[in-house]
Amino acid sequence: MFFKSPIYTRKYKVRIMPNGILILVLIITCSMVTVFLNLQTTTVSSTLGPHWTTGTNMPRSVFEVSATVLNGKIYVAGGQDENGDLLDTLFVYDPKSGEWDLESSLPVALDHSALASYENKLYLVGGFLEHRIPTPQLFIYDPETKSWQVGETMPTARAGLTSQFVEGILYAIGGSSGDNSGALSTTEAYDPKTDSWTEKDPMPTARHHISSTLVDGKILVVGGRVTEVFSSLNTNQKYDPKNDSWIELEPMPTERSGVAAVTVEGNVYVMGGEKIIGSFNTLEKYNPKSDSWSVEPEMPTARLGLDAVDLEGKIYAIGGKTNQSSKSATNANEIFVPN
Repeated sequence: MFFKSPIYTRKYKVRIMPNGILILVLIITCSMVTVFLNLQTTTVSSTLGPHWTTGTNMPRSVFEVSATVLNGKIYVAGGQDENGDLLDTLFVYDPKSGEWDLESSLPVALDHSALASYENKLYLVGGFLEHRIPTPQLFIYDPETKSWQVGETMPTARAGLTSQFVEGILYAIGGSSGDNSGALSTTEAYDPKTDSWTEKDPMPTARHHISSTLVDGKILVVGGRVTEVFSSLNTNQKYDPKNDSWIELEPMPTERSGVAAVTVEGNVYVMGGEKIIGSFNTLEKYNPKSDSWSVEPEMPTARLGLDAVDLEGKIYAIGGKTNQSSKSATNANEIFVPN
């Protein structure tokens, strides 16, 4: 940095970057040259309130994906591309570096599957194969060895289901036994220690294109539909694995399917979903303590067939498509900061 004349003026500017970083810049104007000095960098506090920001977009546009978190990274499996072709990709995203990598190829191309993590492994269950054939297959991935193994198949072949691990048991819930038909209420539990499945109490409302999240060791299953999009539901039901029983909760304000649900600090956030024409950018928050809903800031990109995860108190909403055409597939990675 060089100064060729005395300084005449000084100005300060504050800028808030998209990643939530506050930059204090001193602008020093000389008679010969203007010099910019970056004096201080600090993280903005929660004074912004609930808001959306943008992460690094996925390497390709995908929809009807499934996602989960393992060891501080986000994994996204399968889906369809903008041509409607099934994918066998497993992408991994590191929020710290902001980089995506192709982690592995799936054993088979599929979409509408359910992905969950447990003890350093990924569990990918169900989904549609080519020609919209539902599968009962369970694939288990080890990131350390970058290898797949085949688990015991589910008793029920299905797609558009949801899954969660609770106390070491994988619960696979709902789904469809056919293309937008054959809605299922099936609840089946997989024990990795015995590599075996057990039938559980069925969900009160048969539905597919659902999403689920955990609250205090219980599984909340929201939205979904019975057949086509016109049959979309605002259903909100909770499963207690300890009692093997379901209860009804306050319905969502908006009937929708193809949504994504995430829990952050005890509150449930449900975003996106399919309309009869197009998709929702709606974000609604459910408070389990008061059994009530409220509206949050809208997602920047309206979409259906997305998935979302919680990582360090932030919600990452990934992939999807903006309308019924596969050509509207997106690679969006948008981040919601609740506080």
